[in-house]
Amino acid sequence: MIIKQPNPSTQGLTKTYLSTTTSAGTAFPVKNIAGFSPSWAIQLGETGEEQAEILILGTATPSGTALNTVGTSLFSHSTDTPVYPIKFDKVIFEVSTVGTSGTAAALTNGTVSLQADSIYTQFDDTSGSASYAYKTKFFNSVSLQESEESDWILPAGPSQYSLYKMRQRVRDKLFNSGVVEDYQINDWINEWKDEMTNTAIKVNKDYACGTTQVVFNANQESGTITNSDFKTIRRIWWVSGGGTYPMQRIDQIDYRPEEIFTETRPAFYYQGDNTIGHRPFDVAGTCQIVYYKLNTNLENDLDELPVPMRGYSKSFVDYALYNALMKDKQEANADRYHTSAETAKQNFLNEITPRHENSPEYVKTVDPISDDESYFYL
Repeated sequence: MIIKQPNPSTQGLTKTYLSTTTSAGTAFPVKNIAGFSPSWAIQLGETGEEQAEILILGTATPSGTALNTVGTSLFSHSTDTPVYPIKFDKVIFEVSTVGTSGTAAALTNGTVSLQADSIYTQFDDTSGSASYAYKTKFFNSVSLQESEESDWILPAGPSQYSLYKMRQRVRDKLFNSGVVEDYQINDWINEWKDEMTNTAIKVNKDYACGTTQVVFNANQESGTITNSDFKTIRRIWWVSGGGTYPMQRIDQIDYRPEEIFTETRPAFYYQGDNTIGHRPFDVAGTCQIVYYKLNTNLENDLDELPVPMRGYSKSFVDYALYNALMKDKQEANADRYHTSAETAKQNFLNEITPRHENSPEYVKTVDPISDDESYFYL
């Protein structure tokens, strides 16, 4: 079972350049010493280049005009070779033999040097199984510092609908994939996820709903909905010792001081983005709330699109490509990807609309035209 870990990204890192050609050795003259720390790993050359390599700096704080390493380089390097402070020089490969439900532990002989001449560092788990799950973390062999663990790595690879796979699909379609960083692609994919969620909610009032409750003491008029995915209220029931009753929504300025509200005729109103008031408020009770929610952001590589959106994963890729090409000042090429994404969004809207709703405003009509049909269409 060969497990691959992408090497640390050098995008956005402070870097310097060799000021002269160097032969194999431990001293590397550079144009700027700033940004390098003692005992950190440095990378000579670009990731994936044939003679790119990684070395560890000495324990003394770098100063002067040269970087000194504790090991000897394997190759000579020419003037203006880029030098990056990447901190780590090794990868620790870990395994859970019970899949993602288990805890990953370091593999025997699973700590290997970063392979800078490739975009991946890989390890062959000769006793691996398709049912296993793996994680990795970066490691500095001098300072013994470790990075956080990666997401789970599955033998079958990430699904077509995962953040990792969509991000890779974007990069595969870019002529110059270095124009954007992973976090930017992630942000664009999540932007489009919000756009698609709002589109679904617009035509399907039962889509993306969550439930919560706000407890009120007697004479407490307002309370706060604290759910992080809260968007807006769909429905509220008032539950108290007297029973369970639907709450009417009113505007904060709609009621008059003398207007009477009872437990059997309760009302609620907004006092802020996620704060509600209710009347009457002289009795303790609970607001049982159904609310429209924001779909959770895709943050980890294995996070997947919400199920209804998976058939439209290409629209996520197209929207990210549009933004990447705009960033690369390729407006003419970008427009077609934006058009493709918008077309897919319209198809998604048509699909997500309940089939008993029709017309430009999706008005529900409920008059039966036969014993076998529940609705007819205008």
